[in-house]
Amino acid sequence: MWRNGPPWLVRWAATTTLPTSPGIAGDVVNFETDTGTTTYVVTGTQVVNPDAIWIVDPTDTPTATLFACHPPGSVAQRIVVNLELQS
Repeated sequence: MWRNGPPWLVRWAATTTLPTSPGIAGDVVNFETDTGTTTYVVTGTQVVNPDAIWIVDPTDTPTATLFACHPPGSVAQRIVVNLELQS
């Protein structure tokens, strides 16, 4: 198990896969940790090339970015789901 990251990331990476049909804008995503639940809203999805490292750039507002190989079983591209912290 990867031990250099925060526990929530390790748990998510070990137990979660993105659906083949990602959420649409407005869908709700909850992250559950030992300290409670944090709710995010999907703001968009996109498919990018593997060298699109800008997808993990810091933002001015609280966001989360989920990404996985796309199509499933291929390393040709990445599917990206952008989330914004719900206020």
